[in-house]
Amino acid sequence: MTNREDFRLTGGVFFALFFHACKDLSEQKSFAIKDANKGPIPTVMDELLYVMTGKHEKRAAQAQQTFKDNVNKYRFCKVNSRAHIKIGKTDAISVAFDQLVKDNYDVILSRMREVVDGYLHVTPEIDKNLIKALMELISLDKEMKSLSLYVSGTDPVSVEEVPKLTVIDMAAFLVGVWHYCVCVVDNEEGKDTINVLCPERSGKPRDYIGDLGINITSNISFEELKIESSVGIEDNEPETIEAEIIDAVEVEEERKREHEEKESPRPASQMMFNFNVTGNNNSFYNHVDTVNNYYGGKKDGQ
Repeated sequence: MTNREDFRLTGGVFFALFFHACKDLSEQKSFAIKDANKGPIPTVMDELLYVMTGKHEKRAAQAQQTFKDNVNKYRFCKVNSRAHIKIGKTDAISVAFDQLVKDNYDVILSRMREVVDGYLHVTPEIDKNLIKALMELISLDKEMKSLSLYVSGTDPVSVEEVPKLTVIDMAAFLVGVWHYCVCVVDNEEGKDTINVLCPERSGKPRDYIGDLGINITSNISFEELKIESSVGIEDNEPETIEAEIIDAVEVEEERKREHEEKESPRPASQMMFNFNVTGNNNSFYNHVDTVNNYYGGKKDGQ
C-alpha cells in the first residue's frame, strides 16, 4: 500500500477530490438526464473539459458510452489519455490550454468560475475542505517540490508557499491545480494514490475515503480575484479550442488496433492532426507532427 508521503497529484486524483465536493447532481432537476450514459460523473468531467476548450461536446450515443467508459479509466488513473478525453500532457488540447492559462488567464478563470458556481459551493466548509485537501496533497507530492502553480492569478506561486495561503479565490486555485494535472504530470502516476483514496471494494462503488486536508490548520477565507483582461473589452469573448473529434468508426478501429497489439506487439501507430485556438480577433494555430496513438451515474462511483 502506498504511504501518505508517497501520494501523487494527478488528473484522476484531482477529479476524485473535486467530485467528492460537488453538489448531489442526481437530486437536481437540471441534471435529471434520461440518458443513463450521461450521469453525474461524466457530466462533471465534461465541465472540466469545458474549462480547457470553451465548449461542451455533443456526442452520439455510442460516442457518449465510450466517453463514459474512458472517464472511469481516467479517474482511476488507469490511462493518461483516451478517446474524447485527450488531455494527456502532450495532447493538443492540453498544449493549447497551457498557452491560454499563460496568455489569457482571465478567460480560463471565467470558465472555471462558471463551473465552481454550478457544481460546488455546497457549504463553505466543504469548499474549504476541498482546497485544504489539494493543499496537503501538493505539500506531499515530492515531484512538485521545485514547481510553481497558477493558483492565484498570472503570477505563479511556488509549491512551498501554496499550503501557506489563507486568502484564496477558489476558481483561481482550481485553475492552477487542474493546469498542473493536465499539462505537467502523467495521470497514470496517480494510480497508487487513487487506490488508497478510492479503494476497490469487490465491485462496489469506489467512494473517496481519504482524510486529506486535516493537516492544513490555517484559517482559509475566500476572496474573488480581479484579473485585468489581456484584450480589449469589446474583444473579450471566451476562447475556444477546436480539436479533432473521434467518431464511432475511429473508436471501433482503435479497439481493433488495441486487440491486434495485444496479440502481436508492435510500435504504436501515429496520428497527424491540427488544432487551433480562435477568439479575441486572434488565431493560434499549431500542428502536432507526431502523437503516439495509445488510445484503444452516479455520485457513489458507479
